Amino acid sequence: WDRAVDYWKSLKTDEGAVFDKTVVIDAKDIAPTVTWGTSPQDAIPIDGTVPRIDEEGHDDARKAAVARSLEYIGLEGGAPIEGTPIQKVFIGSCTNGRIEDIREVAAIAMGRKVQE
Repeated sequence: WDRAVDYWKSLKTDEGAVFDKTVVIDAKDIAPTVTWGTSPQDAIPIDGTVPRIDEEGHDDARKAAVARSLEYIGLEGGAPIEGTPIQKVFIGSCTNGRIEDIREVAAIAMGRKVQE
């Protein structure tokens, strides 16, 4: 990790470089996010609502996926996600996940249970 960070710090812009656009993102402006379904794309802000199957912009494939997820998870489209009891939890990792991260999550979860 430290070697990677050192390498990233070595990547600098050429002197006098000009950019088309600068994007500044302040993480404090991003609401905590949770998933309501069975795919990482099924994520919404904690103060959001669970999508409805017939939401604008959903093609037939997405409608079918939303319907399957809602049925499997047991949620209703249009319902607020905040305050929804936690009944299923998945703790996973991406291909670049570190065992230290999984251990930290395991320590937090130790002795806790999902709501019955």
